[in-house]
Amino acid sequence: MLQSGALVAIVGSVAVLVQTAAATWPSVPPPMPCRLADFAKHAHLDEYDGRSITYLVRHKTTNVPYAMKKVAKVDEAADAAFTFAERDALLYALRDTPGVVRAYCTMQDADYAYFLREYLPGGNLFDLVYLMHRPYPQTSEDTLKFYAASAVLALENVHQTGMLYGHLRLEGVELDANGHLRLVDYMLCRLCPPGHKFHNFQGTAEYVAPELAETRSTLSWLRRFDGYDQASDLWSLGIFVCDLFARTTPFRVDDGMPYADEERRHDATLYNLLRRPASALPSWLSSKLPPGAKDFVLGLLKHNPQERMGFVQIKSHSWFQGFDWDALATGHMDGPWTPSLTSAFDTSYFARKPSLHAPIGDVPRPPSTDDRLWLGL
Repeated sequence: MLQSGALVAIVGSVAVLVQTAAATWPSVPPPMPCRLADFAKHAHLDEYDGRSITYLVRHKTTNVPYAMKKVAKVDEAADAAFTFAERDALLYALRDTPGVVRAYCTMQDADYAYFLREYLPGGNLFDLVYLMHRPYPQTSEDTLKFYAASAVLALENVHQTGMLYGHLRLEGVELDANGHLRLVDYMLCRLCPPGHKFHNFQGTAEYVAPELAETRSTLSWLRRFDGYDQASDLWSLGIFVCDLFARTTPFRVDDGMPYADEERRHDATLYNLLRRPASALPSWLSSKLPPGAKDFVLGLLKHNPQERMGFVQIKSHSWFQGFDWDALATGHMDGPWTPSLTSAFDTSYFARKPSLHAPIGDVPRPPSTDDRLWLGL
């Protein structure tokens, strides 16, 4: 049986851990200038994705946790352009924008580029919705509506700065210590002046809008629109809501057919998108959407970009009747769930990271680097 003194000590230790976790939120900027030698790797936050990996790191002096993304500096202009786009969005165009992850600095060495940003200990929204591992709660309609509304406000804030977000998806969203949403993936984000159209393909095949899908070289013969702009993000928002409720997307091709590679499967998904009217959602998916959410989604999945709901219509849609947008925007609405953290370095909610006993992996070293592509980062 525990003596009273031991019990007090245990309770006190738990209180210190909770205070430590809470004290690091909001995240604070590190001492400047940032230097790689000032940070120590603590754990994985994800696995290597073919381009980068993200770690939880600790500042050796302040003991504050941060997320550090490490990107291989390969000899490809497109990869360098993605990295510069992410830097420009996070450190300049979208700095201090509500709903956008806080970024603090970029660093580089001979082979890698690094982004330092706040650590969001609530984990990835994809993990919460798809994996449902033990630390996460059951997801009700109200819970998922909260995340949908949070994505609406974050996307609206990005658009108000004149930027195209370009990569809305569950995997690009993380939750802070209070259970609020942050957009974290900005490598496809760029300035989109009024009237400007982009004509290069980018994004995740399951999420892209028809006018963006048509820019894929293999599908150019289906072209009906002259490029894409910020309205393509609104289509992605509709797919995002489908993914929240159904744990899949409406135009994904997963038919068991053998494809030569993932690129062929992506082409099949895009072709399926372009040939099927958005109003004809698959019956199996329609049954997983609450009636209000289904009507909301159909208001966004319009093949003609000009027919999609704008942010005023979105926030006044019947599905959000009675929803307090002002409370959410000002941070006065509690999240439906908050992570239970044991310390400032708790990674329990990052479910797709390697096991705790696995050595901390790394991004493969690029075979060669043309550093001229990375000058000025």
